[in-house]
This record gives sequence, structure tokens and C-alpha cells, in this order.
Amino acid sequence: MSSLCSGSEMKEAEELGCKVFERWIRKEKGLEPEKCQRKGVGYDYKIVYKDGRVETYEVKGSEKEKHAIPDMYYSEVDARTRKLKANYLFVVNNVFESGKEVAYKIAREEFKRENFKLKKVWRVARFQNKRMDNPEYKVNL
Repeated sequence: MSSLCSGSEMKEAEELGCKVFERWIRKEKGLEPEKCQRKGVGYDYKIVYKDGRVETYEVKGSEKEKHAIPDMYYSEVDARTRKLKANYLFVVNNVFESGKEVAYKIAREEFKRENFKLKKVWRVARFQNKRMDNPEYKVNL
């Protein structure tokens, strides 16, 4: 595997990281994690304890063997305070080597403001829906 993941490999690494996290949280805490990836809240999972306490986790998966934290999406860090939105960052390295994964649980408080550097990217927004149906964009495969 190359040192740089393609887009599909990054997505796969993320999905594998989430599977490792779900297995860990069930084993360690005996709880079922609530998936929040598609809710726009800035983290991937919410854990609710029997006593009402709540923990939130952002999960990152990486093909690197150890000590690698993949880039964070803009929505996962508060831009004003530069604080992780989740209570914990759960990083799974070596995700493509089943059984040899290395995981880290890092509390929000461990990160300093300077740990987060904003890397701007361009995202195509509000274009896909109606315009993608336009026949002139369609490619015959």
C-alpha cells in the first residue's frame, strides 16, 4: 500500500476504523454506540451510559502503522475555538491489517489550539441535484 491513500481507500480506512471502534465500545463498555455520521453534529458516535452520562467520539482510520491522525473535516473542529467537537478522538492505525490494528483514544482536552491547522478545500455544493440530471453532463460508459 502506498503512503498516500486514494479517495476510495480513505473511505474504506474510515469504515474499517468505525468497525474497530464499534467492536471495542461493545467489548469495553458493554454499550451499543449510536451512529451520528449523517446527522451533521461533528462526530461519528454517541455513547449514552445507564446513569445518563454521554460521550461522543470522532473516529479516524488510517493505513499507516502507528502515530498517524488523518486530516479532520471542517465540521469536526470548532473553527472559533479550535476544539474538537467530540469528547474523544478515536484513531485506528494499520486498518488494512486485520488483527494488527492499533487504536488510540485521545480526550478533547489533550489537544491544544495550535494542534489544529485549517486546511481549506473547495467543495462543490448545491450543484449535484438537478444539474447532474442534465443530459450534456452524462457520460456513456
